[in-house]
Amino acid sequence: MLQSLWQDRDLNKDAMRTVFKNMAAEPRDFMFVAETSDRIIGFIAGAVTNNFYHAGMLCYISTLVVSEELRGNGIGTKLLRHVGSYACAKNCAAVELDANFYRTASHAFYEHYGFVKRAYTFTLSMEKVKEQLGRQE
Repeated sequence: MLQSLWQDRDLNKDAMRTVFKNMAAEPRDFMFVAETSDRIIGFIAGAVTNNFYHAGMLCYISTLVVSEELRGNGIGTKLLRHVGSYACAKNCAAVELDANFYRTASHAFYEHYGFVKRAYTFTLSMEKVKEQLGRQE
């Protein structure tokens, strides 16, 4: 399912397993699944952390995916509601997520749910960080 989120990337399954294990061990991280009797059909993950902008705890959703053939059946909504309850229990001030520019169907889903576009996400690869650190200014 994760591959459907990032079709432009080759996912390293070993690296994904490591992330899963690290998140499972981290108290502030969360992962929840939607499942049938024989398979996982949806997945949501993220973390709860202090945040200055929200002046309190923020529930950040890093990943939300539903099996492609089952999208539009309320599974994503159920996962968001579950995380909403979790965020309430953790006394969060807000729930946030980001979505790639090309995932326009996801944008419509999030806006329908009540999310508001507030910012862009800017990413700097560690390769670029190291390059920047090597510069003399």
